[in-house]
Amino acid sequence: MTLNQLRYFCVTSRCHSITKASQELYVTQPTVSTAIRDLEIELGISLFYRKGNHLTLTEEGAALYKKATYILQYCNELQAEYSGVNRIKPPIRIGIPPMLSSVFFPELSDAFFAKLPCPQAWHHHK
Repeated sequence: MTLNQLRYFCVTSRCHSITKASQELYVTQPTVSTAIRDLEIELGISLFYRKGNHLTLTEEGAALYKKATYILQYCNELQAEYSGVNRIKPPIRIGIPPMLSSVFFPELSDAFFAKLPCPQAWHHHK
């Protein structure tokens, strides 16, 4: 079980739709569907009743939602408590389809690194 799976589950629960959840999360529908399916398999329960595109929490899903929102809130508080100006910032992660990564991304990354104050320090990341 991952925090992303819990996050995707909670957003889907609030939206009652994988489509709407994927839009809110800025990820693809299959990403949300897979996360929820994997969570259901791992826990051995059904989290939603599915009627067309509308999802409703099962009893087990409602119990998990309550606990998952607590966990996510606690993680947000923990992150806020330990993130400060003097702390190391987490890296930016970019998801990109394979075709675009070979055609479009090198040009984009070169332009990004060229705008940094000290671009020569970043050459080892290419």
